[in-house]
Amino acid sequence: MRIPKVKSTLLTTSNVSLSIYDTFNFSFENQLSDGQYQFLLKFGKIYNYCQQNTLLLIDEGDILFHPNWQKKFINYVYKFLELNFSDYKYHLIITSHSPFILSD
Repeated sequence: MRIPKVKSTLLTTSNVSLSIYDTFNFSFENQLSDGQYQFLLKFGKIYNYCQQNTLLLIDEGDILFHPNWQKKFINYVYKFLELNFSDYKYHLIITSHSPFILSD
């Protein structure tokens, strides 16, 4: 059995690890917070639905995230898309009411 090589780790906390392999993988222990659950759900949906010439609309994608995660959200999305869909053409529109999302 071939063990996939980790391309990148997007997020690691005490109970969640989100890494990009040849496929989308994540692991968790115990109970996830609402923000951790939403993070995994959003990136899982992006991975499953992104196709060539896709328009990705993410409305309030940073909701339930800690302010530090909100600051990094656009970077996480960009890094995720670049690592998984670099050969695709897509457009990305993100909306938010958070003052943190554009702060960095």
